[in-house]
Amino acid sequence: MVAGHSARYFALDFHVALLVAAFAAAFFLLLPPCALAQNVTQFQEEEIKDKEREVKKKQLEQERKAEEAKVLSQPMTEEELQNANLVEVQPLNVLPSDLTSSYRLLPYKYRRAKWGHMITLGASMYQPVNYQTYFESASAGSYSLYYPSPSVPLVELCYTYRYNWAFGGIGIDVAYSYFQAQANQATFGAGSLTIQPIRIGGKLILDTLFGEPYVAPFVYGGMYEAFYSESQGNVTAGGNTAPALYYGAGVLLQLNWLDESAAVESYNQSGIENSYFYIDVRQYQQSSSAADPNLSSNLVVGGGVAMEF
Repeated sequence: MVAGHSARYFALDFHVALLVAAFAAAFFLLLPPCALAQNVTQFQEEEIKDKEREVKKKQLEQERKAEEAKVLSQPMTEEELQNANLVEVQPLNVLPSDLTSSYRLLPYKYRRAKWGHMITLGASMYQPVNYQTYFESASAGSYSLYYPSPSVPLVELCYTYRYNWAFGGIGIDVAYSYFQAQANQATFGAGSLTIQPIRIGGKLILDTLFGEPYVAPFVYGGMYEAFYSESQGNVTAGGNTAPALYYGAGVLLQLNWLDESAAVESYNQSGIENSYFYIDVRQYQQSSSAADPNLSSNLVVGGGVAMEF
């Protein structure tokens, strides 16, 4: 009797164990597809959200561009800026250090304004080789006999107001120069010749050949008038000439690259776009007035420094 009960309980336990094993197997077999389906559903939802975010981003960009176009087409007044709690920010034209590891200026073509200025200080080997002194006859000797070398070379200060365009700059030059030569006392005695040319003309500068104007060729020309004075002992003669032609060509060599941090500092504090060394050749023509002394020159070499604002 005991044995029969034991066999029956054993059979019951065996069936229960089979049922538990079947449920466990079904659970583990069905779990991965369910989890996979859940992951797929989550990925689909994220993809939908990404598309919605992209659409919203494009809408915001279009709205921002429309607002920008509206502001540029109709600039806001000071009152409108204040009412909208906005301020007008001037562009720095300086690249931040986190992009370049050091502060640098934007490329010249993009940072420069429509109108600009240049100041040039230089000197040249000018000499009025065809000048005839007032105090000696023409047959007495040439200019170089009486004035063998200048005591002050032709020093010039020039201001250029320029318009910037795609290929460079077109400007108007206004310049003042000073020249002096002491006489050869052996042939002339105590005396001197002073010439002060004032010129005005045009200039073309090709300074957009590169991202920065490392090398910028230029040509120029115009009219000049000279005030002159010659003395011998206590006697002085002088006057001014009628306008005459001059022309020349040269090249600007940028100096910013020598110290880029100083160039950025100069731009921020003083508005200096570029610093240059230049070299040029120039020729002065004779005045058309027969009464004027001949202050013309051969082709003369000059050089100096220039700053662009």
